[in-house]
Amino acid sequence: MKRIVILLFAVVAALSAYSQDYLQDGDRCFDSGDYACAITNHNEAFKLASGKDKQIAEIKLTRAKFCQEHIKLANTAFTNKQYSTAKTEYQTVLESNPKDTYAQSQLEKCNNALKPPPALRKATTAELTDIWNNKYGINPERRQRLIDAGIDPDDAQKRINSGEGKPAIEKPVNQAGAVTNTTKQSNYSQNNSQTNSTKTDKTKTKKCFNCPKNNEIWGITLSYLKPNAYNSKLHEVQFGLKVEPLFKYGFGLNTGLNVGFCFGKINDNSYTDYYYDDYHNWNNKDYFINIPLHLEYRLNFSKWFNMFFYGGAGFNAATTTDFDTYSLPVTFEYGGGFRINIFQLRAGRSLYLGDFLDIKNFGKNIKPYHNFAVSLDILF
Repeated sequence: MKRIVILLFAVVAALSAYSQDYLQDGDRCFDSGDYACAITNHNEAFKLASGKDKQIAEIKLTRAKFCQEHIKLANTAFTNKQYSTAKTEYQTVLESNPKDTYAQSQLEKCNNALKPPPALRKATTAELTDIWNNKYGINPERRQRLIDAGIDPDDAQKRINSGEGKPAIEKPVNQAGAVTNTTKQSNYSQNNSQTNSTKTDKTKTKKCFNCPKNNEIWGITLSYLKPNAYNSKLHEVQFGLKVEPLFKYGFGLNTGLNVGFCFGKINDNSYTDYYYDDYHNWNNKDYFINIPLHLEYRLNFSKWFNMFFYGGAGFNAATTTDFDTYSLPVTFEYGGGFRINIFQLRAGRSLYLGDFLDIKNFGKNIKPYHNFAVSLDILF
């Protein structure tokens, strides 16, 4: 029953964290104006959440749908050059989401479109020469720069097409005074000859097969273990620091430092702490340290979810409450689990290999050391 309660607690905690993660992703999408993404994440959070969190997810989902609907109406009106209607719709969106940079820029375009056109004048001959020499840039930037200068760009273009204001072509001469065949082309003809000869370097990126999609390698862990003893009412609890570097192709290491203690009832119904030694006797050894050194393989399905298997050695040190005796047992530990976001659930068991204090028995009479072990890790 305790195992079921612990597992249920772990699953509920994972779902709650998963829901919060969806809410955070939805908020980021909403702030950037990506309402389709916000709706998707808030909808997932609404499915997973409960109580107050569910109400919050519902409110955010409704707000994202409202903004998405009005941004569509605004874009349609803007495309149809109905700038007054579009302006009203963009303002409605900004009232719900002032961080929407797209709506802000579109609102500014609407305001500019609704302004009366400026009174433009004809360009002077000197200004036409400047246009030939690209002092106003090239189209389409040149057109706006001419308008900003109060010059009618359409009139200027017609006059340029007719050759008005064209600067004289200078023919270079050599030292002897003879005209060379090399002519100086105007900047205007060079810049207005549009070419698609620009080459873009394309960087070929190779996808790494089953590589980790998250970088959290540090964490804390809490474990419950069931010793293999004649008395099934004994229990062990561990807590400690976890280090889990991940490598390419799904491989990784699992190590850290765990501190634990054992407690339970023996046949005489008295309450005491015990530890299982290599002679299969329960002595008063109830404090211990465990250093795992495991090789693991992960199936990295996404940034938020993966499954894994592990196996390796466990180096232990055990002592009594009086610290009057100790042992250094070695175990072989194996198991598997899954990870959801920063939460990780592991289950497995371990085999007793021997004690460093009596190394001659190392590897003999391999028997179960822990029948069952379940751990909840939080990575950061």
